[in-house]
Amino acid sequence: MLAILIPLVLWGCVDKSFPVTETYTATEYRTEYRTETRTEVQKEVIRSGRDVINAYGWYNTGTTSGTWGSICVTQPFWYFCYSVPVHSITSVEITSYSQFPEIVACDMERIEEFGRTGAGDPYEQEARYCDWLNEFNSKVGNSRLIGKYSTGSDPLLLKIDTSGARWLSIIIQGNAGGEYSTFSSATLKWADTRDKEVKKDQTVEVKLPVTVEKQRTVVNTKKVPFWEAIIK
Repeated sequence: MLAILIPLVLWGCVDKSFPVTETYTATEYRTEYRTETRTEVQKEVIRSGRDVINAYGWYNTGTTSGTWGSICVTQPFWYFCYSVPVHSITSVEITSYSQFPEIVACDMERIEEFGRTGAGDPYEQEARYCDWLNEFNSKVGNSRLIGKYSTGSDPLLLKIDTSGARWLSIIIQGNAGGEYSTFSSATLKWADTRDKEVKKDQTVEVKLPVTVEKQRTVVNTKKVPFWEAIIK
């Protein structure tokens, strides 16, 4: 009789799903804000001043014409050069009354004027002048450009940053004129600095790992008699 009941019971079993709640751990990140101190190096002005500096200047009349011909053609131009004292920070202020379109300022060592005389072969003189002018243009082209400044009929205060420059050369193309008599001196603004360490507080965001317990529902399956499967 028992041998007959066992197959009947087994035959009557089916799979049934059961929801099960289980606990597990996970890592989450919590945001915190902390104050940290950092050190910065800043420039501290220890002395400053204003001085008048004079210019070395000359006017180049350009090439001659007529019997000398025109071996080397160029516009006339003014040249001014200022020796800039060594300081941490420097700037030069010049009041210009120029009506010519542009002033070019560059970091270029002083260039002496070409001495043209009336004696000697004029063609040889013009050839030497051309060599000098080519060398002058080459030095201008290879120098560090500080800035180009537009001019006008009204007085214009030029503020030229010369920090790091030992020389300030200024080239102005144009004809001769008395308006440049006030362009021979300039005001140098200067300051000497030193490095100073400064401590500053700053707020930083920190992500901290945190282990937390969580629960989730999973489904397990097991065999039960068929009559249990139909009972909810």
